[in-house]
Amino acid sequence: MGWDRIRELVEDQQARLGSLVADLETGKVSSPLGSDERGALILGITGHAIYHAGQVQLLKRLQ
Repeated sequence: MGWDRIRELVEDQQARLGSLVADLETGKVSSPLGSDERGALILGITGHAIYHAGQVQLLKRLQ
């Protein structure tokens, strides 16, 4: 899988996460998790994405 496809997938997933968070906030969808649990999960997903973005930048620099 090429970088363009990977970037496209990441952007799509980030947009989906943003939409889900917005829908949770407006009550459009519900979650079995409490507010604190949802917040921790969202921060965890975001931190994980940032970690991998740093890895990609390191690989690009080493290349």
